[in-house]
Amino acid sequence: MRVKSKQIAGLGTAIKKITEHQSFGEILKVGVAVALIVVLCLQMFGAKEINLQVLTAQFLEQLTFSNLYLVVLVLLLMPLNWAIENLKWLKLMQPVERVGFLKGLKAIFAGVTFSLFTPNRIGEYGGRVLLVSKDNRLNAVLATLVGSFSQWIVLVVSGFVGLLSFLLYQDIVSNFVFWSIAVGSTAFSIGLFIAYFRIQRLVERATQWKWTKKWALKVHENVFRYYTRHELLMALGYAFLRYLTYTFQYLLLLQFFGLGLTIPEGLMAISIIFLIQTGIPLPPSTGLLARGNVALFIFGLFISSSLLIDTAILASTFSLWLINVALPAVVGALFIFKIGTKKTIETTHQNTPSKI
Repeated sequence: MRVKSKQIAGLGTAIKKITEHQSFGEILKVGVAVALIVVLCLQMFGAKEINLQVLTAQFLEQLTFSNLYLVVLVLLLMPLNWAIENLKWLKLMQPVERVGFLKGLKAIFAGVTFSLFTPNRIGEYGGRVLLVSKDNRLNAVLATLVGSFSQWIVLVVSGFVGLLSFLLYQDIVSNFVFWSIAVGSTAFSIGLFIAYFRIQRLVERATQWKWTKKWALKVHENVFRYYTRHELLMALGYAFLRYLTYTFQYLLLLQFFGLGLTIPEGLMAISIIFLIQTGIPLPPSTGLLARGNVALFIFGLFISSSLLIDTAILASTFSLWLINVALPAVVGALFIFKIGTKKTIETTHQNTPSKI
């Protein structure tokens, strides 16, 4: 046991020396750049179902002076989308560390970059901690977790509403099945809201359980204890504004590519698509393809499938991903490149006090 302890301690010391080495930061930057290029190439060129030439031709064919405003609106809504996410995160970080708006935006974009490498945007947590003080990195992760939880609630509840509306609209299930789904989804939604607004009590309860005690005690002493119901409600409001923003972007792209859906049909389809995507752990290399297949299936329930229709659906889905994810990821990579080594980061933040 002592030998193993010495080996583990020696390994920890070696890792610490490597991470503190002057060249580590530069190697990390190069690694991020290479990984970003690989992931983007896999997303855009690695699937036969996503033919960039066809999608580009579809875009150029639809692009006219009369509908150019649709593309402009979608592009303008992208920074609004991430600005809202930034405001939500800054609000959740406020009890422990005040982060400026521009600095917070850099952290958000850095998180988007790292999220491309992991399923369901898990890497987003690691990206944001790069631009906060060393003492508050755990708080940054926890604040991001709460923000993600609020966004997840909005996606799930909106998806349930869209699903129930679709079942009523199509009248394809019996009353028993419909009300079973309605009761089940309502109960699940209520459970999510209770867990969200009582997250502090859940952590306190976890401190009493043997298998979660150590983790829960550490978390309980951090940012969770500062959140009031008002702050959690504001975060939920920001999450809903984000949802409206990228849903509107999707609707604009569907209109631009000529998909003949009414606004209610589009809202139902998009909410169900987001609900399914939320529940699927998408790996980086197949995330875009999976989103495209989900979109093809759901929109196919509203409109007859054809080569032209399928191309319009894929073009809309790909364009939304390109504008809202790929482009911010590239911007985030540029911010990461500007970050110095670990020593520089710690020197920059050494005067930033922690309130915990």
